[in-house]
Amino acid sequence: MDRLAEWPAHTAAVLPFIVVVWLGMWSGRRRILEDPAAHRVLLRCVAAGGLAVAFLGGLPYALVAAGAIHVDTATLEATAYLHSASGMSGGPGYVALFGLLALRFPKGRQLSSVEAVAALGRRSLSGYLLQSVAWTALFVPFTLDLGGSTYTAFAAAVAVWIVSVLAAGALEARGQRGPAEWLLRRLTYGR
Repeated sequence: MDRLAEWPAHTAAVLPFIVVVWLGMWSGRRRILEDPAAHRVLLRCVAAGGLAVAFLGGLPYALVAAGAIHVDTATLEATAYLHSASGMSGGPGYVALFGLLALRFPKGRQLSSVEAVAALGRRSLSGYLLQSVAWTALFVPFTLDLGGSTYTAFAAAVAVWIVSVLAAGALEARGQRGPAEWLLRRLTYGR
């Protein structure tokens, strides 16, 4: 009976994630990021809309967390749910923003840092897994527990991201897939 009560809320919480994954597949099939100049209007709309929804949806929870406003438990739970659900739109918003930023670097004249970020995108599963392990090692209370200070947590997060970009760039330079992508292809297609 407990699971029956949890099911609608869980489905509602997972639905935005499913939509974001579908949007990624849809845009990949239409090669939107491969030719951002041809999709400039769409990318602008997604960047502005996605980032606005993520910001506005996370703002109430941020104000509560900062102590700027005080609410009861039910309202706190509602703001946390809104923060989580609206935050999913930030992913497509940032992807679209990066697609627009790529227009600033013409083909053949890309900076090595832009290429490294693109390499991480091509190895996104490996990057995700690397960052997940790093977050666990750095922030969980029974490991290094660096999450106590916002500044320390921010610095650690930036450092982990930079390491993942550098690792992806090194794999790109050697023409290798990410380890997770290699394993996934191996398990899916065999030798």
